[in-house]
Amino acid sequence: MEKGSWRRGCGEGVVEKGSWRRGRGEGVEEKGSWRRGRGEGVVGKGSWRRGRGEGVVEKGSWRRGRGEGVVEKGSWRRGRGEGVVEKGSWRRGRGEGVMEKGSWRRGCGEGVVEKGSWRRGRGEGVEEKGSWRRGRGEGVVGKGSWRRGRGEGVGEKGSWRRGRGEGVVEKGSWRRGRGEGVVEKGSWRRGRGEGVVEKGLWRRGRGEGVEEKGSWRRLKKVGIKLRK
Repeated sequence: MEKGSWRRGCGEGVVEKGSWRRGRGEGVEEKGSWRRGRGEGVVGKGSWRRGRGEGVVEKGSWRRGRGEGVVEKGSWRRGRGEGVVEKGSWRRGRGEGVMEKGSWRRGCGEGVVEKGSWRRGRGEGVEEKGSWRRGRGEGVVGKGSWRRGRGEGVGEKGSWRRGRGEGVVEKGSWRRGRGEGVVEKGSWRRGRGEGVVEKGLWRRGRGEGVEEKGSWRRLKKVGIKLRK
């Protein structure tokens, strides 16, 4: 019976275009698409339709930045399948200098809201890395690990987590020197089991020429125990 089309803007700056018809086929009333910006600077684009198939009302995607400097990108839709409302991902930096990345979604599957990971430094000089998530499974909030130095010169390493299982907050180990000249090494943990705060051992010399060795530990209410 009736059909038509329309658009706003032209060329690189097309804002919106669409078509409509009445009284043919499956009863399509209206459909269209839109976009903002083009090429390297695309901010958003999407499409919509009413009155056909599975009832899709609206869908689209957006991004900020592109190439090496992508900051954020995502998509959304309303009224089809499992009811996904929104999902996306983000990152800061790229390659050797990646600092942070993550993704999020709302309204699909097990209700995952947000998850991501981060790291500082890479390769020989990795200092810190970790991940976090909210709203899925056993309620994990965050976990991570860190280290200082690598190989012969490792000084310290550890890991932590919050909000899962038996409530471990932090654990780690450290050492000074390695091989023939080991001076000291130890480990610690907080918030699990018997409340061990710190324990370790030390020695001077090695093999036939051992001069001294010992161990120690500290408990929450017991104090320090030292033995040789």
